[in-house]
Amino acid sequence: MVSYELGNKSSWLENRLQFNAAYFYYDYEDLQVNNIEGALVVIRNAGEATGQGIEFDMTWLMTESLQLLVSGNYLNAEFDEFSPAIDNIPTDLSGETMPLAPEFQLSTSLLYNQVLSSGGEIDYRVSYSWTDEYYFEVGNTEEEAQDSFGLVDARIAWTSADTQWQVAVFGQNLTDEEYLNYAGGLAKYDLDAPITVSAIDRTFGASLEYSF
Repeated sequence: MVSYELGNKSSWLENRLQFNAAYFYYDYEDLQVNNIEGALVVIRNAGEATGQGIEFDMTWLMTESLQLLVSGNYLNAEFDEFSPAIDNIPTDLSGETMPLAPEFQLSTSLLYNQVLSSGGEIDYRVSYSWTDEYYFEVGNTEEEAQDSFGLVDARIAWTSADTQWQVAVFGQNLTDEEYLNYAGGLAKYDLDAPITVSAIDRTFGASLEYSF
């Protein structure tokens, strides 16, 4: 594999704002991928594949207590030469998008720190992440694809003045977004449809930590 990366790191507003960005390019030769052929998982040489994109991250200390984090990336990853057997049928996948390679991704978090008169602290965090459509398997079929989706998470944590105790409550996927962790597998051979594994539903929890 041959890869290149060109990036820049910068600071603004008396170092309260940091912004980093990079362009990357990679070129695979003799790339190996898993592919389902009949009832078997076969590792095949996918020939050549290329990927390129841009990624960035930003940290902004808006006040002494409030901080904003933002990151994202654009990715274009595809097979240049790949002709496997899909369901025992030779198929030319040259130019198709590689599996697990969403074109766009974005995440942002807002953090707030509250100092208490007792000396302890309460940290608040709310996060949002968005992922573009992507495919789980080679072939780019809609049955083995995940549509774009966004997730909202939140967390509140109290830390004692001596930092030994921390109590936190959190919520994941607060909007109860329905999405998949996986779609594909040998069930395609048995049932003529890919097996699907759902991701986590809306979840709430709490934690208690003590440091010696």
